[in-house]
Amino acid sequence: MNDLCPIGRGLQDKAAAYDHVFKTRLLAFFSDTHNSRNEDEMLEIERLGVHHRAADEAFNRHQQLCDTCAKAMNTQAKTAASRSL
Repeated sequence: MNDLCPIGRGLQDKAAAYDHVFKTRLLAFFSDTHNSRNEDEMLEIERLGVHHRAADEAFNRHQQLCDTCAKAMNTQAKTAASRSL
């Protein structure tokens, strides 16, 4: 993904960071064997999910307007498809 423009790289990095934190917190929440889950924690996880979706959408909108990022993502998709064959 080194072929993304600086803005696209930043947006993708932000989305990836939110994705990691969201999934980590969600897994920890549902893996809690002591059942100490609380409403505040769940609301925080939901808030992280909203930020993650917003960051993904921002990257997707940018990709539609940026030829460099669109080409990079298209190349990545083709590479992934050829590896799955």
